Amino acid sequence: MIIKNGIQQVVLVGGDFAFVEHPFTYCRDAAMAAEWIRSNPPANALILIKGSRGIRMEKLLDSF
Repeated sequence: MIIKNGIQQVVLVGGDFAFVEHPFTYCRDAAMAAEWIRSNPPANALILIKGSRGIRMEKLLDSF
């Protein structure tokens, strides 16, 4: 569904995604995802951050 709708970049965060085959960028935690975003800054992009409070996805907000 993601690829079919033309979404160009997906970053999956959390241990569960390590065990699933997918073509996307994988980060083990929010801190690693924040570092990835700082190294690959999005331009002209719509960004959706979705995750549980337990994984602390709000840490990504400081990366933009």
